[in-house]
Amino acid sequence: MIKKNRVVPLTSEHNKLIAQNDSNKSSDDLTSANYNQIAKKDDIEEQQKVVAEKIKSMLLPPRSSQVNLPGQNEFDKDQIPPNLDIALKHQKASKVGPIDLLQMSSQDEKEGLCPCCTKTIYRSKLSLSSDNSQLSYLGAGFPLYFGFTKFSIFLTLMLFLTSGFFNLFTNIYYGDQCSNSYQAKQAVDYKYTCQSNWITILTVGNKKNETTLLQIQDILNMATVCVVVLCFQYFRYYIRKIDTVTDIIDISAEDYTMLVKEIPVIQNPTSGNYLEDLKIFLQQNLIENAYTSVSKINFSYNLVEFKAIQKKKDAIIQQKKAAVKYRYVHGEYQTGQSAYKLDKELEVMESELTSLSKKFYDSNDAEIFSSKFTGWAFVSLESAKEKDQIIDFYKPFHRILRFSKKLNYGGKQLQIQKPPAPSDVFWENLHIHSQNLRQIFMYIILVGLLTGCFFVVNQILKQQQTIKNNKTVYVYDTEVTLQIVGIVISVIINVMNLILKELCILFTNLEKQKTRSEYYISAIQKISLTQFTVSALIIFGNQMFYLDGGSYFQKIFDKGGLVYNIQYVFITSTIMGSFLQFLNIPGIFKAIKRYFAKNSCQNQTNYSTQQQLNQIFEDPEFDIILKYSRQLKTIFLMAFYAPIIPACLPWVALTLLLNYILDKYELVYRRIVKYNISNEITIEMTELLELAIIIFCAGNIFFSIFVIGNNNLGIDSIYQFIACGIGLINAVLPMQKINQKLFKVADAPPNEQSYFQIEDKFNTDYERENPATKQIAKQKFLDRLMQVKQKDDNKVQQNLRIPLSNLTNINEQSVDQPSTRRRRRQQNNPN
Repeated sequence: MIKKNRVVPLTSEHNKLIAQNDSNKSSDDLTSANYNQIAKKDDIEEQQKVVAEKIKSMLLPPRSSQVNLPGQNEFDKDQIPPNLDIALKHQKASKVGPIDLLQMSSQDEKEGLCPCCTKTIYRSKLSLSSDNSQLSYLGAGFPLYFGFTKFSIFLTLMLFLTSGFFNLFTNIYYGDQCSNSYQAKQAVDYKYTCQSNWITILTVGNKKNETTLLQIQDILNMATVCVVVLCFQYFRYYIRKIDTVTDIIDISAEDYTMLVKEIPVIQNPTSGNYLEDLKIFLQQNLIENAYTSVSKINFSYNLVEFKAIQKKKDAIIQQKKAAVKYRYVHGEYQTGQSAYKLDKELEVMESELTSLSKKFYDSNDAEIFSSKFTGWAFVSLESAKEKDQIIDFYKPFHRILRFSKKLNYGGKQLQIQKPPAPSDVFWENLHIHSQNLRQIFMYIILVGLLTGCFFVVNQILKQQQTIKNNKTVYVYDTEVTLQIVGIVISVIINVMNLILKELCILFTNLEKQKTRSEYYISAIQKISLTQFTVSALIIFGNQMFYLDGGSYFQKIFDKGGLVYNIQYVFITSTIMGSFLQFLNIPGIFKAIKRYFAKNSCQNQTNYSTQQQLNQIFEDPEFDIILKYSRQLKTIFLMAFYAPIIPACLPWVALTLLLNYILDKYELVYRRIVKYNISNEITIEMTELLELAIIIFCAGNIFFSIFVIGNNNLGIDSIYQFIACGIGLINAVLPMQKINQKLFKVADAPPNEQSYFQIEDKFNTDYERENPATKQIAKQKFLDRLMQVKQKDDNKVQQNLRIPLSNLTNINEQSVDQPSTRRRRRQQNNPN
């Protein structure tokens, strides 16, 4: 038995340990001199305690000092000059890649946090071969985008296999309508002639007189529509499965949060705090006869005043940059300006922002709350399972069936629904309620712009026709000139599409959508439809109805005709788009800016703010709007012209495959993602993509009229009408709900951890994204991390600590020499 409070002499092993430590560490440890000094003490027991404590400190690792997060408390996004190390850390933290938990566990997690965005630099590296599910931490929208691209390739190949291959094969081997060059010259005035070349022999015009083949083609086109409708049902099922998998992989604040809308400003809230009043009400009334644990509430506010102060502050910062630079160049400040004076003005602006942020965060200022609250609140519950049950319970249909005035707060009926992701919210637009009217107005403006595009294309096509009509027969120079003009037309079309893209984004910004998903959807719809109109319909309308040039057949298949111009549009759009994407012009500009910024920082001549330097060291943002709209425009164009140019199907499939490779390479190595994207975008884009079925059917009918001359659309066109009917029914019916009924997908199981157990693991949350509360919320987040670190350090110290009793309260057996212990074991075990 070990005797308590017994002090024993130091053994030779203890002395050896002291000597070994002395040889390794000369400072702050025992030396032979101070050991002799201790030995002279009269109180031998005190001496042994002192030495025992010294031994204990040698066995323990040195206590780590409190590590401040880089930039914590002293971080200033407006500081001049900026800190290059922080910008480099921000660059690493903004890279695309899931958090590397293994690296975080082996490194100092807090040291790896970027002070400006509170994101970690410890990220797994992705490659082109990485599974798309690894992008789930960016939201379901990113793995689904690449799934959407794969489906687009699959859809194109299905069109080619079911109808396009037969069309292309029969055009080449059974068609003889397009004659060779000499015959075309002699028959140029005939109504249904075209010159045989690599473009025309691939088109349906080459088999115009093959009635049986054309009827078979109509049947195959109808079958294609049926197959495509089934493919869309499968893809909807795929979207739902991926969304479930993503929900399991990615644990976010959204999993615990519900959006509460139509919240009124009440009079005399509990304890003068509007947040506490709403919290108490929801805890007591969300579930009848039950208590609901509400963890956090984040209100949204009208940020006009907040943004105005920020704008004034930014203007002063620009003045400070100019003043500091002037002083560096001239050795003194400009008359009437100094950094000290401007810093005082900045302090005033910062004080106003901090004061307003505190009022927003605390929600206890009646004047501020009543004038700036938008009626929206993001309410986070303690239990993810409870949140799912409540949102399901308060769906509009369920609410009508079960109750009428269940959540009457301050005289108004509260609305509860699934929230957007924290980074999906346009916080500055939540007080605006005229989005629909703004959207209608923007579409009216777009119609006017498309009318202008129509007349521009009309004038260019007239010039092309003038060149063609200069001579009665084809000569080499005229043919080459027409080809050049056709290429120029296609380039102009692509340039017009680029301009329209920028205008559509500008118009969408003016709509002031409440979420980024709504913003993306609105922008993609505008861009894809306007670009399709310019690339397909405007050329088609001009060529067929506004230009002279013989029969419809000749307008389509004659030199300088529709099929030539559209072929050039397909080719140039692929080459231009892929080349520009591979060239990475935004990335080159960023690299040049970084080079000069890094040199100026090293030479101490950089006068940017910290935030500006951080933005320079960020990679360009992944443009999801461009990616979706480009694919939709390409597929719409393909669907419209596939009936007469089936060769466009394999070309578009290769184009989409190239887009997939370049997009993934760009996302993994060259771009950043600032905002998560939900599956809502992919669902809406699938709805939009289904227009391709109607466009395909319309193309069949139009070109049946203009190529074959089937003006009556009688019994011979029955298959075309059936196909159109199927396409229209598919467009009108709620196919997403039908898919949910036909194909069951298990919901993702709710997270087992409580909100407070896991909140510090969220990539972000509503408080840290809301500009009204961001400043305070980020600081509280950093403070919590520091507290966790200190607790972890204390636990490590406790686990490593050797109890003093092990060194001082030792019985005789514990200090036996090895030989003594061996003899004792032999005595106890004689065998």
